[in-house]
Amino acid sequence: MAVALVAGGAALVPHVLPDLTAPASDRLAHRTSTVDVAPGDRMLVCPGPARLTDPDSGGDAQFRASPVPTTTRLGALALASGAGTLQQLDGSKVATLAASPGGDAASVLRQDTVPGGLALRAPAPDTGADRVAASVASTTTSGDLRGLVAASCQTPGTVAWLAGGDTKVGSSTQLVLQNPGLTPATVSVRAWGPDGEIPLASSASLVVPAGKEVVRLLEAAAPGVDRLVVQVKASGGLVSAYLQHSTLSGIVPQGVDDVVPGSAPAQHLALAGVVSRGEAIADTRAPVLRLLAPSKAAKATVSLWGPSGRVHLRGAEQVALDAGQVVDVPLGGLPAGTYTVTVDADQKVVAGIVEQRPGTTGAAGQPAPSDPHTAWDRAWVPAQAVPDAPPAGSPDAGEVALPAGTSDAVVLTALPADRSTDAKVSGEAKATVRLFDASGAQMLSRPTTVAAGTSAVLDVGALAPGKDVAGVAVDAVTPSGGATVAWGVVTSVGAASSGVPTGGASGQLVSVLAPVPSVSSGGTVAAQEDPTLGLP
Repeated sequence: MAVALVAGGAALVPHVLPDLTAPASDRLAHRTSTVDVAPGDRMLVCPGPARLTDPDSGGDAQFRASPVPTTTRLGALALASGAGTLQQLDGSKVATLAASPGGDAASVLRQDTVPGGLALRAPAPDTGADRVAASVASTTTSGDLRGLVAASCQTPGTVAWLAGGDTKVGSSTQLVLQNPGLTPATVSVRAWGPDGEIPLASSASLVVPAGKEVVRLLEAAAPGVDRLVVQVKASGGLVSAYLQHSTLSGIVPQGVDDVVPGSAPAQHLALAGVVSRGEAIADTRAPVLRLLAPSKAAKATVSLWGPSGRVHLRGAEQVALDAGQVVDVPLGGLPAGTYTVTVDADQKVVAGIVEQRPGTTGAAGQPAPSDPHTAWDRAWVPAQAVPDAPPAGSPDAGEVALPAGTSDAVVLTALPADRSTDAKVSGEAKATVRLFDASGAQMLSRPTTVAAGTSAVLDVGALAPGKDVAGVAVDAVTPSGGATVAWGVVTSVGAASSGVPTGGASGQLVSVLAPVPSVSSGGTVAAQEDPTLGLP
């Protein structure tokens, strides 16, 4: 009987397996079909308010870690979607985002109370791209959390790369994992420092319950690391992740910001919204570029693109990266201004940038470097992947929801296709920058042409004086000569700083918002029959 079964199985094989003598393309063609995919809901998960490492600290009000309250606001913008819901991670409804009215208008939602991490769920439109953005901003004017912590909300996923933070004495880096789904997610966490991968012991594997968030102090698992890159990988569900990085010098605040996911490892990256105050080459307060080649050693070319074109970073344009070792590249010695930084490598890398602002200023707008009582704020800039060629059929470059009560500047850069150090740059990018007020009305639609290799800085307050601008969209992008658009928004509270227009009281608090990319609604996918289907 066993022999008969084997023979019978052998007789069936020619009917299940393709003819292996036929060309591969023919064998695949007869098992491949196109399937329509209905558009799904868009989910954006937002960071919670800035939080103290020890929320129970108290005592004399003069010595409290948080002597003043933190104000946290959320903004959401929908250019194309059905009616959405702002909800807590467990699905409890908080507010409603109206369906996009279409045409030149948008739907806007402003929330002045943010109890914790929130999620925005918006149905996709029947046709076209799903254009939804949201952001959260926390402002604290004194104490350990002094600073502006702002970030665009993110689409949850299975892998996130976080390039930023440290666990030196005086610093705290909190890893926050959020699960907006209906099932628990198992998360593996890896971290790298200057000497390679760092063992995280019990923090290397975490379970995030459905509708909850989990917070871990990385300084407890990996103390004394002066530069960090973290990878989060989830199974069983989709999660969002970010780091809250805060630093003190004694009892003087040195800045706080969220490190949000940047691009997955890629060979071409851009970081938009990097502001130099004209620091000297050796100034430790100058912006710093963080790089990691996670798998293979790499050689990277670092380029800076400002309003007048490329600025050469002498001695730091070529960077050799050993596999698994985090490297910081100082960006001192630049003229004061706002830049986009590109990284082009021969192997895949991840990147982030930190920039700082003084709380008080001295002669020529510079702080006294030796003054130990000067408070600072800091902003971490995430990396965006740069395609090898401008994407076809994608007329928009994303959108940003602006927090209420801030001053904002849009940094728009046309990156040339050839970014080698001796390349002759040519081409341009034409784009339309649109601004929306708190009612959703389009306040401005401004065509902007940016020469390849340059950055344009648009002061939102000057474009719409006296108005409450709730969102920015960049669309109608028309590149020529292979130019690719990269952009971001520098958002601030307080005094003016070189390269970024703003106004108000002394001492600038700063953060950088990355655009939320549009997502195509529905479409078709190729489905391929499994050749082993039906076999025992």
